[in-house]
Amino acid sequence: MKLEYLKSRTYNFVCSTLWVGVHYPLDVLVGAFIGITSAVIIYFTVPKLTIITSIISKYESIEKVITSKFLEAEKSKV
Repeated sequence: MKLEYLKSRTYNFVCSTLWVGVHYPLDVLVGAFIGITSAVIIYFTVPKLTIITSIISKYESIEKVITSKFLEAEKSKV
């Protein structure tokens, strides 16, 4: 449902910018191509980078500490 909503909003935005004359059709096609290409490259590249996985694991460990302290503080209030 949400995907269909986003598709319709995107279609309406593209058509309105073309109709008003803000962009040429080739501008819209090239922009879509650049966006899709960069998204695919990032989707396949980022998980393979070791620095990204190490940053995510450190973030998750810090998040566990913060949430445990927050839950302890909430329990002590009650």
